[in-house]
Amino acid sequence: MKLIIASNTHSLLPLAWRLHKENHEISVVVMRDRFERCWEGLLDKELVGKQKARDGWADLIAEAEAGTPVLTDSSRALEIFNGAPRVYGMLKGSEGSSSPLILGAWYDEGEFVLPHLLVLDWGLWPGNLGPWVPGGAVLINPAPAQLMGALESKREQLTGHRGLVAVGLQWDPTTNQYEGVGLTGGWTFLHTHLFVSDLVDLGNLLAGAGAGLVRRYVCGVPVTVPPFPISCNVSSDSVPVRGLEQDDLKTVFFHDMKTQDREVWVGGTDGLLAVVRGSANHLGLARQRALNVAARMVVPQKQFRVDVGGSVEMVMAMLEEQGISQ
Repeated sequence: MKLIIASNTHSLLPLAWRLHKENHEISVVVMRDRFERCWEGLLDKELVGKQKARDGWADLIAEAEAGTPVLTDSSRALEIFNGAPRVYGMLKGSEGSSSPLILGAWYDEGEFVLPHLLVLDWGLWPGNLGPWVPGGAVLINPAPAQLMGALESKREQLTGHRGLVAVGLQWDPTTNQYEGVGLTGGWTFLHTHLFVSDLVDLGNLLAGAGAGLVRRYVCGVPVTVPPFPISCNVSSDSVPVRGLEQDDLKTVFFHDMKTQDREVWVGGTDGLLAVVRGSANHLGLARQRALNVAARMVVPQKQFRVDVGGSVEMVMAMLEEQGISQ
């Protein structure tokens, strides 16, 4: 299958690599020029944003209008591909939620499929960094059916949208049920990583053929170097990443990365090196799989949260007390 990926920074490049490994034909555009150096040596990119602005988008627009799916997290790309029938992009007017408990699903052709919960790890990172960027998250599959009303209440706002959607969950004691707070749609940080990680076939999902989530829990932990997450628009040092085994690479979504001398290096764009994930039908095992790989990474000034997923058992117990269970 042919696909177009228009990534604002390096955010969708791990998905591009995943689709490449699934043997799909991909055209990749990086909208912000300095992030073009990410994935150097592994992933072929088309033209970067400024070159496309100068040379035109006619060929890609024609492909998209003919039905080639487009994946994008760029508002500019959404305007460019506005007439295409299958654009999986960001929902205009998205409003996030401060709730650590999120209800997510895949939305396409007016249907919610693969519903799941997300428990976010807010709070300070090591060295008192943060707390506005989640330091980790756990996806729980599937979401209890009793919670789906929180997404159904947002249906009118999803007109024309395809892809991931999420609402924060807030308990209303007057109705004794959870209400949906805020609404996000598209390839948001950590939600994307955890959802895509355990999919049977991402390409099938984008083609409308359906796909499935395999395991009960998926745990994700970002591994970073300064200046992330204090400043996301300042270059970091470009240094080698050591310590990973070949099998570890299957569990890592790299972002600020390039290859040099057949080694993985920090790309030097912003310090968000990777999101490591682990999946299992047991929460403790999923957490440990992710943390083991994060710990094996050898890179100067490495940062990651060792308490990822620490509140999940409490959240599940709370839901059970409220009469919400699988």
